[in-house]
Amino acid sequence: MAMVREIHEALEKIKDEGSSWNKSLQTLIFEARERSAQKVSKNLENLERKTG
Repeated sequence: MAMVREIHEALEKIKDEGSSWNKSLQTLIFEARERSAQKVSKNLENLERKTG
């Protein structure tokens, strides 16, 4: 569900072609996956601290 939300947010960022910060959908999906991977990594670190 989180990935769906991130993709939705990415789609909202896409502007018409006249926008100076228009990004390709592929780039936005890549960035969303990067953020998800960072969240997972951070959660694992927190879990290791709690159980370590």
